[in-house]
Order: sequence, then structure tokens, then C-alpha cells
Amino acid sequence: DFLRSVFLDMFGDPVTNPKGINLNKFSSVADFINGDRSSNYPSGPDLIAQGVLFLNTKNIVKNQLDFKSKTFISQEKFDSLSRGKLQRGDLVITLRGTLGSCAIFDTKYETGFINAQIMILRCKEEVIPEYLHALLTTKSFHSMLQRIGQGAAVPQLTATQLKALNLPIPTIELQKKFVDILNNYKEVI
Repeated sequence: DFLRSVFLDMFGDPVTNPKGINLNKFSSVADFINGDRSSNYPSGPDLIAQGVLFLNTKNIVKNQLDFKSKTFISQEKFDSLSRGKLQRGDLVITLRGTLGSCAIFDTKYETGFINAQIMILRCKEEVIPEYLHALLTTKSFHSMLQRIGQGAAVPQLTATQLKALNLPIPTIELQKKFVDILNNYKEVI
């Protein structure tokens, strides 16, 4: 709650943008990376007890990564996949079922692969992952994603829908100030 109020105080509501922060197309501040959906997609015997993390929607709880249950694939299977490979600092967002749950991939795992219900958002130099995560997890932005994703039997968001959204992106200096407050808060608790 404290960090939400700090975000809203510094930047305002990201949907209504009362502070008049410059708007950027989502596609201009982040790369959108889907997983490999070919016949090579991990299934059945590819899922093992140890190896390379295979991230799924159950691992995103309250906008943070949760590893109470984990699935893995072999290094060989991971190497055979062409897309959907995680890097530290990536954001992951759910696209089906539970829409718009978002977390930063900053864990003990060096990398991983995403399942079909998740997309990777890799920040470009204009935006800091912690700022983008805070923006995407505001109540108003999450509500907007819920509205956009309605209409199908299973609610769904697409990369095309997300890329077209306008996001308020303040200066890097202001984003860094927010991240400093965030990090100081984490040190205290």
C-alpha cells in the first residue's frame, strides 16, 4: 500500500494520467516475446523434476513470482526452443485466464522458459523494469486490462492489444527516484 501510494503521488493514475506525463506506445518501450509454440513446445515427458525452470501462471501470485510448485525442462529441451527464454529483469505477464498478473523475473534462476499463457516484456532503455511493473500492477491499469480481455469464453489478451496501449513514461531520472524509494523500503522490511 505504501509503494502504491508513492507511485500514485509521484506519477498519478496511469490510465487517466492527471500529471500529463508523456505517453509512449507500449511497443516503443518494451519488446514483446512469446514462447516457442511449435511442435517443440514442452509437454508430457519433457516436464521433469529438475533442470531449467518452466514458468507458468501458477508461479505469478499477487504480482510476484512464487515457486511453491515448480516445473522444469531439460537443458537439451531448453536449447532446442527458439523463443520464450527469460532473462533477469524481464517482466512476465499472464495473457489467458487470470489476465494481467505481472511479475519481475529476478530470482535465483538464471533463466527459464514461459508457458503459452505468459508473455515476456523486455524493457528498452526508456523504462526501468521496476517502474513498468509498478505501473502495470496499479488497480486502474489492471482493471483496464480486464476490460480489454473480455469477450471470449476464456478471457485473453494479445500482444497486439498490449502494444497499442499508451503508457505514461516519465524521465529516467524520475523512474530512478521511484526505484530508490522502492529499494530503500525493501531494505527496511
